[in-house]
Amino acid sequence: MPFTNATSASADASTLSFDASVPVGADPNGSPIILSTNAFNITGDTPTSEILASYAANGIMIDPYNSDGFADPGQGFDGRMGNLGGRSATYTAALNVAPSLAGNGSIAVSAGWEGTIVKAVRNPSPANGYTYVQQYDVYTVLAAAPLAGAFRPPVSATSKAILAYESDFDATVLRSLTMPASCPTLAAASAEIPLNFPWYGWGQERFRGWHAFVTPTDSGYSAYIAGYMANWWDAMHSSAESAADKKAAALKAICHGYDVYGLYLRGHTMGVGAGQWHGHLSQMAIAGFLTGNQDLIDAAFSGNMMGNMVGALEWVAAAQVGDDVDYPSPSGVGSRYDDTYFPQNVGMPAYKAAGTGSGIFRRYVATSLWGIHTEVFSVALMQNGPTGQTGFEAMARGGVYGPTNEYAKSLAYVDRSHTWIPFQYGETGIPTSSIDKYNDWRGTLETDGWTRWTGVPDTPDQTWVGNTPEDTSHRFTASATAGEVDWDYTGWEFNTEGSPTYDIRYSLDPNNVQFVEVTDVAISGTQAGLMSGVQHLFGWRQVTASGAAVWTPNHPIDSDTRTGLRNIATPAGTPTLAVPSYSGQPVPSLHYSPYPAWGAPWFEPINTGVDLDVDVVTIAAGVGYPSGYGSSGITFSYRWFLDGVPQAETSYLFTRVAADAGKVLTAGVTATNSQGSSAEYITAGATIPALTTIPAGTIIDTTFEGRHIIDYEGMTFTDTGGYLPFHLPTKQFKENPSVGMGAMLFENEGSTPNTNAQFTRAFEVASYRIQATIVANHRRDGDTTYSWTHDQLLRIRNAANNVTYLSVDLSKGDETTESVITIDETFAVTVAEQGKLTFSQPTNSVGGIGGPIFMTSLTITKV
Repeated sequence: MPFTNATSASADASTLSFDASVPVGADPNGSPIILSTNAFNITGDTPTSEILASYAANGIMIDPYNSDGFADPGQGFDGRMGNLGGRSATYTAALNVAPSLAGNGSIAVSAGWEGTIVKAVRNPSPANGYTYVQQYDVYTVLAAAPLAGAFRPPVSATSKAILAYESDFDATVLRSLTMPASCPTLAAASAEIPLNFPWYGWGQERFRGWHAFVTPTDSGYSAYIAGYMANWWDAMHSSAESAADKKAAALKAICHGYDVYGLYLRGHTMGVGAGQWHGHLSQMAIAGFLTGNQDLIDAAFSGNMMGNMVGALEWVAAAQVGDDVDYPSPSGVGSRYDDTYFPQNVGMPAYKAAGTGSGIFRRYVATSLWGIHTEVFSVALMQNGPTGQTGFEAMARGGVYGPTNEYAKSLAYVDRSHTWIPFQYGETGIPTSSIDKYNDWRGTLETDGWTRWTGVPDTPDQTWVGNTPEDTSHRFTASATAGEVDWDYTGWEFNTEGSPTYDIRYSLDPNNVQFVEVTDVAISGTQAGLMSGVQHLFGWRQVTASGAAVWTPNHPIDSDTRTGLRNIATPAGTPTLAVPSYSGQPVPSLHYSPYPAWGAPWFEPINTGVDLDVDVVTIAAGVGYPSGYGSSGITFSYRWFLDGVPQAETSYLFTRVAADAGKVLTAGVTATNSQGSSAEYITAGATIPALTTIPAGTIIDTTFEGRHIIDYEGMTFTDTGGYLPFHLPTKQFKENPSVGMGAMLFENEGSTPNTNAQFTRAFEVASYRIQATIVANHRRDGDTTYSWTHDQLLRIRNAANNVTYLSVDLSKGDETTESVITIDETFAVTVAEQGKLTFSQPTNSVGGIGGPIFMTSLTITKV
């Protein structure tokens, strides 16, 4: 690397001035490298750091680094970044060392000093309050001249050792592909990408104001910026681009990846959020391929850094079916974004709701389509890695392509996002260029082992489609002909298997209970023979070799899920008077709610002759589809019978009690027209089983009768510390694939991962027995290494913490292996008072990742 003595050094948009002539050179990207062979002073900088529009601008920071992405330790780049409300990164004048700022002196550089000086350049026209800095210019000071072709060290790395050279670049990792017409050229894509991206440790909402893209997005989300990054990365594979242009782009990508690697080397875990944490894992992986450095590829998928490419996704487990997952969380049953997983969703790669501020099928799902699928696909395109691996193989980490491999979920999500999820989202959709690249290039990756993901198809209305009852995006509309409704789902057949069939259903039921199903229909068509002038509910689903999708729902999607209806249409025509009749018509039948914890009006039929499940408490009566109506339509009323004896209940719902055990339940449903004519039908019966009861004295039992009881006898839950981005403790014990049984997971990430969670209740004067099994380790997302320390995992004390009920706190010391811990003892409470059952998460000594603790069984009973 040639060096020339000079009294200044210039980067793309700024210049530093010195009081002496010093050796100045540049790395392969043109970033200045200054040698501190002798001491000197930095006496000036342009553009001048000064107060512009009431805020300090064009600041300089030395070795900028924030050890905790969730904290706000202050920054010295630009005052306007401290004026973003909850997204603010507070401006701290003392951190701005720019010599040009009034009151500052020169920056003294001692002989042999090494460090990184970053000069910010104010963006004169930020987009909607974001991207206040237009450019970050990086100046590196080294004690001695590096070898020729050295890249500057990572900005945030403690050591300023050289980690990569231009000669490391391997062009064979790039493919030669025909670029779709919708995609930008490499020159156009490169023009959007800054040389220096500010991966200095600031995170979450604050990072949204730090971006320095040429064409910033309205929201500042890195998820949207990922589209620019993907176009740039992918254009390097274009057969139409020259080798020289590809190399120039690759050198810049190498700079990005190693800057992120510098954070990794310092143990920074980054963070996870909805749209703010895309790109850093993929940048490391791509730089690792471009320089043949397996360390970067391993770092990208080690589990020690968090990012949406891996962390924001999950394989849906069977135990999640029927869970009440909502946004905001928790906000109670019936919240605006309340939703659940269905059996059809099990084994599906999905965007996590807990910890990412999202509903299951909405809000930030659209954001993830921009971010996750673009960065994953770009990494998967790489080939000829350090061990000969492809990008797909690197991401899957040698594991199978399915739900047993945590590292395969992002790859499967790419297939799902392109072939399952409708692109017409309320917030945004996948860029056309990304869709075209996927369609054109996906087959190329089949030979790498990335077979196309298959599974039960998505249902359009499990996404953001249709926010109002008569929204035409529901695809059911009244036709001009009386008594007919048209449907058209052309272009909405999202599945991974092809050749689907379609079913529709319709209903007069005002309570969303019972439907008439019509199977094997065309993608578009007309349903005739409907009651004119009467509101109907409609549904649609696809059926493939993997099974039938979830029906499009009829409960609201953006208001209380327990009230209101959508996917409705009213057939044209004038109602005519007729006597209601069930003769030759679909008759009423009994139904139940399979997901009571969810709370939305979703019902399944109780098959004739099949007893109710012991867990079913509430039974609903459907109304069938009678003929006959009056000028104002038709209404329904209900009677209930146990062994033929009339009951007091007159609503469409019946709640059983213990005394009903062994009796046959039936319902009488009466359809009445506006003139008072009516017809009643008595449903087929269902035998009521005995209700299971929790043994007397049980406080908590996670294994009782296959159900997990925790909120019992006045017990309440509180989270007493820590931010839980991946698994929020809830009042239900979940099945976790890592444990394979009912388990409660306590986990926290970040630089301070300790987490306490506790349950409190009023203890009586009595003796209690506790039996528990705990699996404690720090594995996450398939990581096989362990390293954690902790002095206490579980304890039972009084609220004042001055009485310990157990003989000893359940604890372990330093651990390098998974620990299975059991406890079985009796303790006495001698004074009636509030008691606390506290779980504490272990601290991981590697990378700041704590836990997790799996509580595989826990029983506390009075004895």
